[in-house]
Amino acid sequence: MFLGLHVILQVAALAFLWFHHHNSQPYVLVAVCIFTIDRLIFRMILKSKTLKADLSVLEDEETVMLSSNWQLLAPSGSKSLGFDVKHGWKPAEHIFLTVPALSHKHKVQAHPFTIASAAPTNSDSHAWLNFLIRAQDGFSRDLLRYAHSHSSVNVRVDGPYGSSHALEMLHDNDVAVIVAGGSGIAVAFPLVWSLLVATSREIDAEDNRHFIPRVSLIWVVHDKEHVDWIPRDRLDELRELGCKIMVPPPTRKAGRPDLPHLLNNAIHAWDNELVDPTIGVIVAGPVEMVTRIRVCMRAQGRPQERDIDECTDMSRKRATTDMGTSVSL
Repeated sequence: MFLGLHVILQVAALAFLWFHHHNSQPYVLVAVCIFTIDRLIFRMILKSKTLKADLSVLEDEETVMLSSNWQLLAPSGSKSLGFDVKHGWKPAEHIFLTVPALSHKHKVQAHPFTIASAAPTNSDSHAWLNFLIRAQDGFSRDLLRYAHSHSSVNVRVDGPYGSSHALEMLHDNDVAVIVAGGSGIAVAFPLVWSLLVATSREIDAEDNRHFIPRVSLIWVVHDKEHVDWIPRDRLDELRELGCKIMVPPPTRKAGRPDLPHLLNNAIHAWDNELVDPTIGVIVAGPVEMVTRIRVCMRAQGRPQERDIDECTDMSRKRATTDMGTSVSL
């Protein structure tokens, strides 16, 4: 309704300008051309692909795992104009998802979702694409109903889109702390995975710091079943790679966790290895969690904030907020 109303108002505004202000006609024509090129050529032809995806309803009965895999068409680092998901994607990027089989109205709807699986590297020849879709209402609820009776579906994906700012900020620091709330793990997991499996960097001899940061992951879940959103073997593999993973008891039974205590442990987990490290923090969760983490960081010796980034966790119908804060302690 919200999007549809805006589209109608935009069309009405352009029509008003065209018929009532003749001097504006060239500008209206340019605007229509730009929109048409973006939607029809760039997004629907160059950036869109149709995939067959597997559907599975996870243990909590409110989350759908939509997954697909294929042989990569080109190195994932391709920068060509026609770059689409078949060539790969980067951590924390999102895709606009269309599932025509749900109903006639869903044929013309595209919904953004964060890619929850690890991004393929330049050395990979195969890609595994996963989405964690929490059922709220509308599209996500219809998809959940469909998944109860179907194991696969054809989907149209438009993307990927997004920024590498968060990953670059974490790479620039000695210690990376990623905090995820619920389905914010769809943002956090690909970032953690990329940080830990990236090619080893040289040690800076001058200050004895690794370019790859030490990584801590804090994941706050509402129900114990939500931990299964990420396969246990993947979490174990992250631990083997050196990640310190903290998953407090589910909030449904234990209430909100002591975030200041968890964050303090995550920040100081490497004190025996590093002297005066720089800390990069990314939060993928509800606005309340972002605010609490910001307050905690300011309480850690009143650090100077160097970098702030806001993006969106699109694994749910109701979007949450991510924040990246890079600080020196």
